[in-house]
Amino acid sequence: MMRLDYFYNTEGENFRFYQIPALLLEEEEYRGISDTAKILYGVLLSRLALSRKNSWIEKDTGRLYITYNLKQLVEKLGRSDRTISKAMKQLSEVGLIEKKKRGQGKPDIIYVMNFTAVHKEGAKETVPEEQMEQNLPEDKMQENKREETIAETSITGKEDQRGDSRSEEITILEKRHAREFYRKKIRHQLEYEILMQRHKTDKNIIDAMIEIMANVYISDRDTYKISGEEIPVNEVQNRIKTLNVQHIEYIIECLNRNTREIRKPDNYLLASLYNAPLTIGLYYKAQVQHDFKMENTVV
Repeated sequence: MMRLDYFYNTEGENFRFYQIPALLLEEEEYRGISDTAKILYGVLLSRLALSRKNSWIEKDTGRLYITYNLKQLVEKLGRSDRTISKAMKQLSEVGLIEKKKRGQGKPDIIYVMNFTAVHKEGAKETVPEEQMEQNLPEDKMQENKREETIAETSITGKEDQRGDSRSEEITILEKRHAREFYRKKIRHQLEYEILMQRHKTDKNIIDAMIEIMANVYISDRDTYKISGEEIPVNEVQNRIKTLNVQHIEYIIECLNRNTREIRKPDNYLLASLYNAPLTIGLYYKAQVQHDFKMENTVV
């Protein structure tokens, strides 16, 4: 057996990853699909980045699509034709992908469905639109109509004069749903209720950190500049996934001790979140050594 080396310092963040949404492992409706299907969805999801770069977008709908033939997927995942076909069928059955055949030997077009839009509150309830509108207050109805107009404009490309291809890929409404989805996930990850019990006076700071983290997850950027270094967005996302309540409490403690002016709070908080897993141990070790030294001095 080949003897592999350990990971040192930040080396574990230097690799490319396929990201599998947590809900595929946690939500009951996805428990029936195979692990291969879940991994396959992560592979297909990563392919969307290439679609954005190549402008593989339907002109009439604004939908992103990808192309993959069976042979490519078999080689990439190291599974048999039958296993990959079965996994694709499972993904189709639960609504995570849609396929469109093109014929003439061309690979199928695959639509990777937006899992964040499916899993928003109330999405599983089938209530007639007329009944929904009757139950809404007037101001909410107007807001919904404005959102529908914005989304329709973005999808149909009626504002091509903007010249920004990225704005045609993800509508404002979809981003709003995605941001709220990640807010909830992050609050759960950071044990938000515990943080509020312990740090009620720091609510604004905690909410600001959650908002920054959610924005990183839905960002269209390729990199973030942190402490003077350009960090790939996927590395920032992977680091954020490791944060917990202790890291947030550590950042709050550092902020309360800070006496210098913070000129760019958002950049400062993002850098603090990114560096927290690496610096928290050193910080508390130094604190313990300092307290121990003070106790010996007093004695």
